Amino acid sequence: VDTRGHGRSTTDDRRYTYELFAEDMNTFLDQLGLDSVHVVGWSDGGNTGLIMAMKYPKKIKTLVTMGANVFIDRTVVPNSVFKEIKVQLQELENDSTPKGRNRVRLLNLLVTEPNHRFEELKQISCPVLVMAGEKDLIKENHTKSIAANIPKGELHIEPKRSHYFPQEDGPRFNKLVLDFI
Repeated sequence: VDTRGHGRSTTDDRRYTYELFAEDMNTFLDQLGLDSVHVVGWSDGGNTGLIMAMKYPKKIKTLVTMGANVFIDRTVVPNSVFKEIKVQLQELENDSTPKGRNRVRLLNLLVTEPNHRFEELKQISCPVLVMAGEKDLIKENHTKSIAANIPKGELHIEPKRSHYFPQEDGPRFNKLVLDFI
């Protein structure tokens, strides 16, 4: 599923938040008539999955979250990430096209969201596999703290892989997901 402003999804002028994405996914599941599902989310999708598990616990059988974060600051990602996003926002400063405006909203999402605390993860009741690459842009301590604060959380850090582990070794990533589910 593409969330708002991603891939082929439509967009509107609402401010992007992971709460909104989770609400959209809940509505989507309702429209499909699905009462509970297994959720696999990577990066933004992992953040959305964590929020879904907190807000809609009966909907989530299991959750696999890859490269996710609970809040955003320099303890979560290297300072270089913030610098790169700032450069990209400056490059888009005069771009008033729909695509450019959407890109600005997505970049702003990355530096302002999510806004949760580790303690909130304790309310997640489903089994959760928390994954990251050894070289992930999400710092390892943050990923470990996510897993440690989920009652049925399991941690997997994939050696030699980055934030793009699902692309770098799809068969290995898929096997880990399917074995967990």
